[in-house]
Amino acid sequence: MKAIKLKTLVSFPVKDVQRRHLDPDAVFRWVMLNDRLSVSESFPTQNGQRLIRFRLKHLLRPLVSYMRIHFDPANLFRVKQDRGVFKQFEYSVSCFKEGEETAIIDEIHFELGYKWFFYKSRHKRVEEVLKGIIADKNTVICQELELLKRYPSHTPLKILLLGSHGFIGHPLDLMLTSFGHQVFRAVRSKAMLGSMNTVLFNDESGEANRDSFEGFDAFINLAGANIAEKRWSVQRKTILYQSRVQHTQKLSKLILSLERPPKMFISTSAVGFYGSQAKDCVETSPRGQGFLSDLASDWERAATLVNHRNCRLILLRFGVVLGQGGGMLDVFRKLGRLLLLGPIGNGQQKTAWVAHRDVLGAIYHFLMTPPLSGIYNLVADDQPTQKELALKVMQSLYGPKWNFLAPPLPKFIVEILFGKGMAEELFFASQTISNQKILDAGYIFFYPTLNSLVRPSKL
Repeated sequence: MKAIKLKTLVSFPVKDVQRRHLDPDAVFRWVMLNDRLSVSESFPTQNGQRLIRFRLKHLLRPLVSYMRIHFDPANLFRVKQDRGVFKQFEYSVSCFKEGEETAIIDEIHFELGYKWFFYKSRHKRVEEVLKGIIADKNTVICQELELLKRYPSHTPLKILLLGSHGFIGHPLDLMLTSFGHQVFRAVRSKAMLGSMNTVLFNDESGEANRDSFEGFDAFINLAGANIAEKRWSVQRKTILYQSRVQHTQKLSKLILSLERPPKMFISTSAVGFYGSQAKDCVETSPRGQGFLSDLASDWERAATLVNHRNCRLILLRFGVVLGQGGGMLDVFRKLGRLLLLGPIGNGQQKTAWVAHRDVLGAIYHFLMTPPLSGIYNLVADDQPTQKELALKVMQSLYGPKWNFLAPPLPKFIVEILFGKGMAEELFFASQTISNQKILDAGYIFFYPTLNSLVRPSKL
């Protein structure tokens, strides 16, 4: 069997590192950082064990395995294949104090089946992916421990999360729960109320049990249909408006009706507020023109209704969120693997972006920093061009010397595919946005620059 043994030094106490590994839901947070690994099925934890079906993307075909995970304080964290594509697979983690730091030892023993079918190349590629998964796991652990260190509150918050199944909502739910907070999830159907910690909020029918919304520390509103998922037909624009503006209006009115409203309301917006051609914008800059600007402006206005109550309001204007599990970065990587990734138009459009992990971190920062309120741009320090972003993605796949991009995609083709309005406001938008206000508010970015997020492959 092939053996992989990696040692990682982290500057956190041994007990804290162990606690992160022994959380039964931790594996879901680790998987979200890796674009090749996903969980397709899981079973409840029983007797300190959990059976999870993993799907590992591979060039030739997906590798599917059922892994039995053991959470044992004596042996920390152990994984063994129950059945699946590996002939054998075992993974264990241990950690111990080394000087002033904690050493995490990740050890994997595995063997693939079908040795006659490109065995060496498959073996090498699987080994590389497994090393990446380990690195991602330790990155998540360090970031979570850093947040707990920055905000050492011992009072759990009661939080209502709207949009808990989305690209941001699901990992935020898992993270907040792992930190010891009590998270409730808003659902749209009575049939979903049977699951733990759910409350009914159907913004279309108006169904909501007002009593179940009383006495929360915070509401976090992440609901909204995907802006870039479909062409902006009249019907699609209506859905985008309803899922953001009307949803938030009804939520705000519900808050106004409560006897014990939440102490804090975190709602989202977007840098589209400033228009498709925005330069050096700060939070007090005027709104721009176009559908996205109108949408963001009305969206924010709907949230400000809660100012009539003693409710601290945070409005976060997101840049393009880059991370695994969805969004632009996943699309770029899929195109890159097919060698189809290139500039859109001339590729000189500036991209105001933010790392997925910094969205989670910033939300937690505002949750745990009571004096803060108002509007904040949630964007990284730099705004690369679309061509620079595409090249970074290609280098993350093929190595730092890679300098090839597919031919530019002409503007008229993008307009034919998506319509002139959507093309202009999404694909050819160019924005430079300041994040100075959120820095002054004390948030420290995990990924302040594109180079810190999208790193070249070692191949």
